[in-house]
Amino acid sequence: MEICFLTHEESVCRLIMERLEKFGFRCFLQNDWNVLYSELQAPQCRIDLLVCDFMLTSTCCFNLFEAIIEAGKKIPVIYYNDPSFGDLERVNHWISQNEIYYQSAFPSKYLDFLDKLNKTVCDPRIKRHISLLQPPVPLDGTEEENVGAEEKLNLVEFRLRNNLSPVLFRLFEFMYKNRTKDLTLKELEKALFSRRRSFFGHKSSVYSYISRLKTSLGAGETSNVRILRSSRGCYRLIVL
Repeated sequence: MEICFLTHEESVCRLIMERLEKFGFRCFLQNDWNVLYSELQAPQCRIDLLVCDFMLTSTCCFNLFEAIIEAGKKIPVIYYNDPSFGDLERVNHWISQNEIYYQSAFPSKYLDFLDKLNKTVCDPRIKRHISLLQPPVPLDGTEEENVGAEEKLNLVEFRLRNNLSPVLFRLFEFMYKNRTKDLTLKELEKALFSRRRSFFGHKSSVYSYISRLKTSLGAGETSNVRILRSSRGCYRLIVL
């Protein structure tokens, strides 16, 4: 079985790969979208399963599931650091995600791999290096203080500090208040253009505003706020 790890975080994935290779799985790294796409389209594709970095979904130039389906294949796609689910639900989430896209039962031959991958990801010696899965570090060493830390974010100060325009702030405020869920393009479109007579037909503008907001957040002082694109074409704002 050939397992392709698609990631920019090569160090932590090498730790995961080393553990998996002890169980007999053959793993290799990839970080070039063009090479990956060509590999997926090849008649003799050597990839049996894709293990992806959830952080890469926001920079993905194509939908992995759709690209695989277009190539006439059903290669499972796993996001090893998807923050949406806990340790106990992660394997079921991986399975259901693939079954939804491929409209077929998940191949049983991969179940052993999923189980070992999840156990590896859950290992504290590895999990502490995975940015989206590790618990936040308390400000004063207590969980209680840290729980309230995110809620104290002053939105007005945040806007001024990151120099957000009114429309970008409206987008950020909507995503921040709904940060526990994946937001569809239609929901974001409505939030941005609901004051107009017709808020449909602005998808290209939504993409542009999201890109500009991500750039503003990356250039600002609050680097722990990020916008991720999920495999379902939705967007989520997270506070690390």
